[in-house]
Amino acid sequence: MPIRRSTRYFFSSVALLAATSGIFYSGLPARARGQAATNSAWTIFAPANDVSFTISKPRPKYSVHNQISLNYRIANIGNRPLYVPKTWQPTCLTALHVQAWFENSEGRYFVGGYGMSCPIGYTTVYPTLVERMNNEAVLIKPGEHFDGSLPLDPAMFHLTPGGYLIEATMYGWKSDQLSDAQQAELAKLGSPFLRGEIPATLHIQLIP
Repeated sequence: MPIRRSTRYFFSSVALLAATSGIFYSGLPARARGQAATNSAWTIFAPANDVSFTISKPRPKYSVHNQISLNYRIANIGNRPLYVPKTWQPTCLTALHVQAWFENSEGRYFVGGYGMSCPIGYTTVYPTLVERMNNEAVLIKPGEHFDGSLPLDPAMFHLTPGGYLIEATMYGWKSDQLSDAQQAELAKLGSPFLRGEIPATLHIQLIP
């Protein structure tokens, strides 16, 4: 069922990560919500203002029956190397970092659900936080970027032809969810990890 703005819940679709190529129709680069860092000694986390987040699509129009491969780019626009999310989907022991959904002309949201847990019998020897970040994060230098993609399926919501807004959000890591010991472990990697969140939007036309 459509989800109204006042009762919006954020979930993401479970699907395979897909790489795409070709001509891109891009939304405007989005800057972060929040304030920039003022403490030069702050080395564990970087404010989301240090990156831009852009979403794009390979074609201007899609059939309501076809899956859309939504591409995104995280660019380092700051002055120091930093770690940004490398995966969009939640996997065992990793976090959800990129999420997208549809909004129609009436302001109703269409958001897919997801679920992820470690399988029964999964090893009880959990990786260290640094080992986990080796799979979850990528270091990008100033001027560099990281590209990824995620699927959106209009057929999942039985969307009708017309114009829609695709909204996406990239989520960084949350310092309040890490202990002092874990933050000290991250500090050993030498570059800060992105925190906060950044929204991005673009328009799309669905056809029969």
